[in-house]
Amino acid sequence: MVIGRQSLVRFAVFVVLVALIIVYIQVYHRDFLDRYFKESWDWGTTERVTATVTPESEEAPPPAEGTDFFVDFRLERERVRSQQVEYLRELMENQKVDEVTRQQAATRWLAIADNMGKEVDAENLIRAKGFADALVILKDDSATVIVRARELTAVEVARIADIVIRGCGVPGENISIQVKPE
Repeated sequence: MVIGRQSLVRFAVFVVLVALIIVYIQVYHRDFLDRYFKESWDWGTTERVTATVTPESEEAPPPAEGTDFFVDFRLERERVRSQQVEYLRELMENQKVDEVTRQQAATRWLAIADNMGKEVDAENLIRAKGFADALVILKDDSATVIVRARELTAVEVARIADIVIRGCGVPGENISIQVKPE
């Protein structure tokens, strides 16, 4: 079977169209995603999850007015990742660097991009399950999840852990779930 150029162009247009539809739904029709992901599951039967919930320290100073921990964290994470990606890009483009180092830089760049996508997907799925906000931080074979809530029930912990296990491929014992009060 020979795939023609016209078929490849049609497929590319189709992929771009699907991506645009997904972005449109996420930006303009968030309530659709909330309704779609609020299906009723029996989360109490999840036995493979072992995650820790750590409340925020009582001695922590209150956030300054007008600041949002979740927004600030995302901005800082984006800033640091941009610096990392820029450094890796420079390594990959530098002809004076040996091929092995350039290949390692490319591999690390792809890993960062993959983690970014997984983190955003997991954060959106957690919010779609009814939580006000969430952060997911992936490192190697572990994940830290910070959820905007006063406390979490065992069922909520299981829901969050299941999202991270399925979406990010992190084993349940390597997931730490923390709460950050509103």
